[in-house]
Amino acid sequence: MKTKFTLLLGVICTIASNAQTWTKSIPDIYNQPASTSYHFLSNEGQVINTDGNAEPNIKVETRGEYADVYYFNDKISTAVPIYEMVDYVDEIDYFIRYDLHFHGANYSSGTPTLHEATGINYNFYLPQTDPGAENVMAHSRLIYDDIYPGIDLNFYSSVTGPKMYMVVYPGGDETDIEFSLAGFNSLNVNSTSIVGSVPNYELTINQPVAYQFDQSNNTTELSWQPTFYESNGHIKMSFGTYDINEPLVLLFRDAEYSYSEKTTHGMRNLKWATYFGNSSPGMAVTPSGN
Repeated sequence: MKTKFTLLLGVICTIASNAQTWTKSIPDIYNQPASTSYHFLSNEGQVINTDGNAEPNIKVETRGEYADVYYFNDKISTAVPIYEMVDYVDEIDYFIRYDLHFHGANYSSGTPTLHEATGINYNFYLPQTDPGAENVMAHSRLIYDDIYPGIDLNFYSSVTGPKMYMVVYPGGDETDIEFSLAGFNSLNVNSTSIVGSVPNYELTINQPVAYQFDQSNNTTELSWQPTFYESNGHIKMSFGTYDINEPLVLLFRDAEYSYSEKTTHGMRNLKWATYFGNSSPGMAVTPSGN
């Protein structure tokens, strides 16, 4: 069975211009408003690992999607619940975790920053947050500023799901972008897609949409899409031509997942705010933590 969702991965390339100041809240080419249920939250101690200990290296977590995403200074980890029908009731069997890492990136610039506060607050009264983490503000956008010179990595929570963009501002070099995915048993890269597989689960990342925007936030979709290729075990992209005086946006969308026998779906938060794994990617964890 195969299901589409939008978007697990997105990259925005921005090229910085000395003459102009460009918005960080980039316009979405599909004009989709922010989600009212999918949020980015700073980690104020509420995220624990499977040993029950606080996980301070996680800077931001997500709420409101079928999979939990955890944002470190130097990687993004996704934990996908795999369910099994037991006596006509769906129960979590285990989790699949995979890590996205950008190579040659400027991770020394600090913690990813939150933007576009929603006005929704969370309160966490948990042993590891004693006496409590109060008024943790939910946000609609998260940005890794200057992850490469003149390039931002931008995540957004639209009504169709999470999106990831890379924005190249005038002066940035889109060919700097280089990433890897860890945690899959096999990873197949061709020009139009990246397919990661583990037993009972397969993730397909399709080539991104390329567009630009002007000072009035008018968007123009380009006639080409970047293509993937492998280089020294990492994933890079080839690009067409564009106006170097305006930001270039790469929007990854229409990722697909397929599964057999067991299933993934929207029943989240049964193990809420738990980071499934340690320093090793791709761990499968049962509800008991094994």
